[in-house]
Amino acid sequence: MVNPYPVKGSSIFFNLAKALPQYEFLAFIGRSINEQITVQKEDISNITLVHKNRSPCVNQEDLWRGIRVLVVPSLWREAWGMVAVEAHIRGIPVVSSNICALPEAILGLNYIMLVSGISGDDDDSGNYIIPEQGMKPWANVITRLIEDRSEYEKTSLHARNNTKRWLETRDTTEIESWMMGLSTNTNATASAHI
Repeated sequence: MVNPYPVKGSSIFFNLAKALPQYEFLAFIGRSINEQITVQKEDISNITLVHKNRSPCVNQEDLWRGIRVLVVPSLWREAWGMVAVEAHIRGIPVVSSNICALPEAILGLNYIMLVSGISGDDDDSGNYIIPEQGMKPWANVITRLIEDRSEYEKTSLHARNNTKRWLETRDTTEIESWMMGLSTNTNATASAHI
């Protein structure tokens, strides 16, 4: 998992590690480690936390080499899950929540898990209220991918090939033109109001 914060579905990730003690889990932290992460990880010996700023890992490929399955259990309304595309192009299966654009980011490939997303309500501390989640479907899929070599290889190949084809059809000049248009329109609007 990347950035194991509550809104990113850390409760699912940490509960998966508890439910599947026979497997090793890795969480890559791109921001600061907060107390919630430390508390959630307590007493879970099969999770390794790797912090971007403290890791000797200079090459991103070194990090990806150690990942067999990427779990993206976000409960937040994700605009796009680039991490899913990065995993798929390397042939790493992704098990993702069904929130917002995550199913689109994994190109509708297996495995998309149903979750109860965050409503936006917060508790007395000002933190988002994280709904309880069902773990059994997540645990079943992770177990199947890790223990069924045929399923893993089929999913890996399918993910890599579909993502490669999808990336080849992206037109970067179209995206650049659109973004430049935004920049031009913003400047024109800003100067008109001065």
